[in-house]
Amino acid sequence: MAKIGFKAPKNKIIPAGAVAQLRIFEFEVKDSKSSEFQYINWTMIVEGATLEDGSDTDEYNDMRIWHITSLNPKATFALKALIEAADAPYNEVEGENGPEIEFDTDDVIGKLVTARIGTKEYQGKESNTIEKFVAAFDAE
Repeated sequence: MAKIGFKAPKNKIIPAGAVAQLRIFEFEVKDSKSSEFQYINWTMIVEGATLEDGSDTDEYNDMRIWHITSLNPKATFALKALIEAADAPYNEVEGENGPEIEFDTDDVIGKLVTARIGTKEYQGKESNTIEKFVAAFDAE
């Protein structure tokens, strides 16, 4: 996978409730410190946002937002939501520990998704979160 460089804006937070268009940029599979199941840490880049008042803005373009999906079979709904938002193919199969999702990451990377944005405090700083993925036509 090719790496793309860009300069991200610093210290900006998208207001909670905004709907953002996000390009799925990269991912990393990591071992969990609190579970036997791994998780995927997704990096997404903002390519536009609509604030709660309905105004469109490019003020947050090029910001990164991180999103984690667990590979715990009991949490496949979150991974499935991301894959469906990316309109990527997948299969649901019965695994050793419950339902599993099979998909090709190449079908997800580079896709544009739409998500409702939230905020949370992380390590003493406010950061953005993805509350849920939404269809572009259902963002209101």
